[in-house]
Amino acid sequence: MTTHEAGVEAKITELRALLDRQHAALDELDAISRRQRALIEAADGPGLLSLLKSRAGLLEKAEAGAATLARLRQELELAPPGREALAGLHDRFAAIEGIAGRIAGRDREDEALLCRQRDRVAGELAELAMGRRAMGAYTASGGAQSPRYQDRRG
Repeated sequence: MTTHEAGVEAKITELRALLDRQHAALDELDAISRRQRALIEAADGPGLLSLLKSRAGLLEKAEAGAATLARLRQELELAPPGREALAGLHDRFAAIEGIAGRIAGRDREDEALLCRQRDRVAGELAELAMGRRAMGAYTASGGAQSPRYQDRRG
C-alpha cells in the first residue's frame, strides 16, 4: 500500500467513525423526538423543557461533527477513495439522512401541535376574560353601591 493509499484509507476510517458517532447521536435524537410528542400531548411543560435541554446537547454534538465531516469531504475530493469504500459510505450517509428526515418531519408536526395548543389556550383565556368582564358588569365597582346592570327576569 502506498503512502497515498494509506492516507486515503486513514481518512475513510476517520469518516466511518464520525458517521457512526453521528448515527448514534441521531438515534438518540430520534428517541427524544418520539418522547417529545408524548410530553406535548400530555401538556407536560417541565418535562418538555428538560427533554429539550438534553436534545440541545445532542444537537451540539451533531454540529461539531459536521465541521469535521466538511473537512474530510474536502480532503477526500482531492484524493478520492475506491468504489467499495464509497459504496459503504453512501449507505451510512443514506441511513443518517433517513433518520434526520424523520426527526425533521416529527418536529414540524410537533410545532403544529404546539401552535394548535397555544391557540386553544389563548381562546380559553379570551373566553375567561370575557366572562370576567360580564361578571364585572353585574357587580359593584369602585365606590358604587349598586350594580350597573341588573337581571330583573330572574
